[in-house]
Amino acid sequence: MYKILVVDDHDIVRKRTINALENMDKSLSFGEANSFSQTILMINQEVWDLILMDIAIPENRGKELFDTIKKIHPDIPLLILSRYPEEQYAVSFIKSGAVGYLNKTTTPELLYKAVIESIEGSTFISGKVSMLIKDDQEIIGKKSDDDLHEDLSTFEYYIFEKIALGIPIKKIGEMTGLGVNTISIYRDNLLRTLRITTNAELTIYAIKHNLVGR
Repeated sequence: MYKILVVDDHDIVRKRTINALENMDKSLSFGEANSFSQTILMINQEVWDLILMDIAIPENRGKELFDTIKKIHPDIPLLILSRYPEEQYAVSFIKSGAVGYLNKTTTPELLYKAVIESIEGSTFISGKVSMLIKDDQEIIGKKSDDDLHEDLSTFEYYIFEKIALGIPIKKIGEMTGLGVNTISIYRDNLLRTLRITTNAELTIYAIKHNLVGR
């Protein structure tokens, strides 16, 4: 059973989001927070598998809350669900470490898919966000003209490709017959080679270099 903290300052939006996800999966468990202080209190008191958060919280503290959570609980995935269009904030938040960005008009099916994939260790990049990443000239992958991925071993590139496609580490282990710890070591090595630090940056790198689905 996964535990999800839904952060939004509107009660009706939180309830609607929770109801949509519960209709997709009755095993999910939820908590609710409506402010900066309440969110921090709840993540310090309980263990969460995912934080599904709006960035428009009282006193314009959405980005501050995001950055604070990343600092004190970097292990908790942060999935953004916002009324703002992807063009406005998606790339910025994914660059900052969000595992995905969805508009509140998204379908329950897509929201559920993003939630589960994020909890299981993937970065959820929609087709629209993928195009925004490709168009962004300052995003990761433009640090140099070097094709750093060419320095990966054959197996490291295989792991790189699977992570970029959103396949969780556990599943990659099952596919290769290796343990999660071994796959994680390969992942850490290839991240160092690519001069990045997170799965989100890895996915962005793959998109920028047109390596996904080759």
